[in-house]
Amino acid sequence: MIKIIYCIDKRNGFSYEKEMPWVNKEEMSHFKKNTINKTVLMGRKTYESIGRLLPKRENIIFSKDKNLKIKNAMVTDSIDWVVEKSIHEDIYVIGGKEIINLFLPYADEIIESVIRKEYKSDMKLDINKNYFKLVKSINRKDFKINYYKTKILSGYKISKQIKNELIIKNNYLIKEYNKKPSLVIVNVGDDFASSIYINNKVKLAKEVGIKAIVKKFEKTTTAQLSNYIDKCNKDKSINGILVQLPLPSNIDTNKILNKIDPLKDVDCLNNINIGNLFNIQRESILPCTPNAVVQILKRSNIKIQSKNIVIVGRSNIVGKPLGLLLLNENATITTCHSKTNNLRKITSNADILITAVGKEKLITDKDIKRGAILIDVGINRSKDNKICGDIDFEKVIKKCSLITPVPRGVGPMTVTMMILNLLNATNLQNKKTTN
Repeated sequence: MIKIIYCIDKRNGFSYEKEMPWVNKEEMSHFKKNTINKTVLMGRKTYESIGRLLPKRENIIFSKDKNLKIKNAMVTDSIDWVVEKSIHEDIYVIGGKEIINLFLPYADEIIESVIRKEYKSDMKLDINKNYFKLVKSINRKDFKINYYKTKILSGYKISKQIKNELIIKNNYLIKEYNKKPSLVIVNVGDDFASSIYINNKVKLAKEVGIKAIVKKFEKTTTAQLSNYIDKCNKDKSINGILVQLPLPSNIDTNKILNKIDPLKDVDCLNNINIGNLFNIQRESILPCTPNAVVQILKRSNIKIQSKNIVIVGRSNIVGKPLGLLLLNENATITTCHSKTNNLRKITSNADILITAVGKEKLITDKDIKRGAILIDVGINRSKDNKICGDIDFEKVIKKCSLITPVPRGVGPMTVTMMILNLLNATNLQNKKTTN
């Protein structure tokens, strides 16, 4: 474990007695008692200032000066080496804001911290009168403060927030074009899972105020289904067409999906709409699940730009289009698949890891770095018949910083993005008619 202890402001080389008046002898004794025979990591100046006050032990000096040699201390400039070492033993980090900012993302605990519990990496740690008051307000009896507590990214909660926005947008479209947007869902066969998904879509559509019609085919052919979709394309009262997948094996799925008018393709599976991902407009029709992932990140105030994002899975429905959407957000993307060599080496470097494979417990704590953000798109059935994702939730929960659960993660947001597509499609169709 990595534990953060004391935040010391490095101002041109400080003096322990002058710059740290709140750290009295009693507290230092308390510190020594709790770190005896433990490994302490600090910067060079911190060691020079207060190293003499620490018990003699094997310390780590974090410095870029590889020629630096200090008695009874190891010198390193590798964060990865420190994190790897922390798996097997406790490492206490003590130092100024530079050291704290480097190791805070990997911390398991903050001990006797002189910073706020809601510490942010860009928070200034300058010592001043107000800061001294903050220090004194800390309850010294509560020696341990849990810091690195994993937060759940609830797609269900976010979808509830967006639903209110969809209702407002739908009401605007009804007022603007004097008609209620409508959706046709085509269901072929008697797949039980498909029925559940369709019910969820119809339920949300009605809650938003959209007319939803389910067209059920017990048995059909590619030609018959194609003819029905052609009729829907020509029917101006219908704004969205969704073909529930998977289709029976006797149906040419690719032909059916590309038969749908691109302006009515609310699932964004038509080849023309996929091609449009290279030139996204303000009200573009976007792939539902990939857009759900992006919206979860954005609405959780998670920075995407410049982040190292790894996608495990290259399906046409999720993996490939998701990579394009994230590229549009200026992320650095790596896509992995069944032929990828040394998957763990790649995933363990990801700032954000997204899985869309459909393989239970594919990703464990050994496959991620500490503090990673995990988005689980996979839906599987466990041996005890419970719904689960691609990520071993119980094993990663103590190591990641944020994670979407399965269920109630990406799934509810996928349905919400489909309704958003329908409203955007309705607006685009009416604008085209007007022009």
